[in-house]
Amino acid sequence: MTWLASLLNGLFDLLLRPFGGAPWAGLAVVSALAGVAMLWLFKLTTNQDLLARRRRELTGGLYELSLYQDSLAVMARLQARLLAANLRYLLVSLPALLVLLPLALLTIVQLDARFQRRALRAGEEILVAARYAEGASPDRLALEPAAGLAVAAGPVRDRAERTVWWRVRAERDAPAGFAVVDGAVRFEKRLAPDGALGRLAAARVTAGWRHVLLHPSESPLPGSAVVTELRAELPARGRDRLGMPGWLWGFCLFSIAGGLAVKGLFKVEI
Repeated sequence: MTWLASLLNGLFDLLLRPFGGAPWAGLAVVSALAGVAMLWLFKLTTNQDLLARRRRELTGGLYELSLYQDSLAVMARLQARLLAANLRYLLVSLPALLVLLPLALLTIVQLDARFQRRALRAGEEILVAARYAEGASPDRLALEPAAGLAVAAGPVRDRAERTVWWRVRAERDAPAGFAVVDGAVRFEKRLAPDGALGRLAAARVTAGWRHVLLHPSESPLPGSAVVTELRAELPARGRDRLGMPGWLWGFCLFSIAGGLAVKGLFKVEI
């Protein structure tokens, strides 16, 4: 599945390249396009006539509920009917959700690689880790920092989790990365993006669905390698707001706005 990760990386690189100096403009455009694509797929994967009928049933049930507020027995029956109508509406929408959720996940992962993390600044320290394959010896693994990066502490070997940890310190802005060495074999991990909106992953993992769905922005590790994951706890670009990163709030708002802007043009029932 490496080809799919490469395809997605190339597509988002192409879309965001014009906005290297204006990241929020790039986020707005890509999110709006994602909203339009999801609305179009929603139309293709739902029975629009049946969905409109189910929505009218829901609306009618809400009106009835507002009219009979003086009778508890009638309200109880209406609420049961409203619940059944809501379930019927969700069943019609379910095929679309099964298609849209993977699309939304792939888009969010690509935006996460570009908007969530930043390169290190001089004086900052982070933890980096290497997870090794079952049966391998952690004593053979050593860290080689790139220029501008120094090992501050470690290694600490967690044999239960098959992970070796180091604390590293940036001696200048944006050090390139590090390598974990097993004898003559090197496994490299980037700590600085390519360009203003370049990709910067939290982890580099072996090829497979986990690579495609969660960490597609770096080339995968060889499947038969001793090291199965390289991880770096890089600093965030900005603060979380109400439990979510600011860029993720932006994606939600811009994608909804993009979908609503073309709802009438596409003649979509939602």
